[in-house]
Amino acid sequence: MLTSDTPAVRRYFTPGKDLVTAGTKEEMKRVIHYYLNHPAERKAIQHPGQITVRKHMYKHRAQEIIQVLKRKGIITADD
Repeated sequence: MLTSDTPAVRRYFTPGKDLVTAGTKEEMKRVIHYYLNHPAERKAIQHPGQITVRKHMYKHRAQEIIQVLKRKGIITADD
């Protein structure tokens, strides 16, 4: 995955391990060109990124939200 370098991305992912980030359009072009020419490095990031992103899918987020709501007493286990 190639994405913009933002605090939210860095909160959930490790650039260079889970994905690749770029801060500007020019940097994005350089990164794209680099990884197109270095497939082994691209694949080395691809697999860990796929594992990490699974933790951030809607199903997992919904489970986390439900747990927080239960802890806060907003909903009960019977809801």
